[in-house]
Amino acid sequence: MHREWIFRLGRLDAIARVSHFFCETEARLRAIGRSDGSHFTLPMTQADLGEACGITSVHMNRMLRDLKDRNLLAMHRHDVEIRDRKGLERLGEFDPAYLFLEEQN
Repeated sequence: MHREWIFRLGRLDAIARVSHFFCETEARLRAIGRSDGSHFTLPMTQADLGEACGITSVHMNRMLRDLKDRNLLAMHRHDVEIRDRKGLERLGEFDPAYLFLEEQN
């Protein structure tokens, strides 16, 4: 998992890192019953999200707007809606196999 974080921060551009972050978070939450595959609660600010993805909060705001414009993801306060999971996974080059979760839909 550590290698995946290094890969994500070092190789992917900002929009792909953000996409990967949301895909990973959704997969982890789905594994514990906290996501239905498209909706989940994420109590993080844009500054927190930016910190996790290695970008500023201003840049995070732009990335969230870009994901919304692409109809991939929308975030309203702490509620996240994944509108196109496969598209988000492609953009973030996400493969859930490294998480070793039982359910990997």
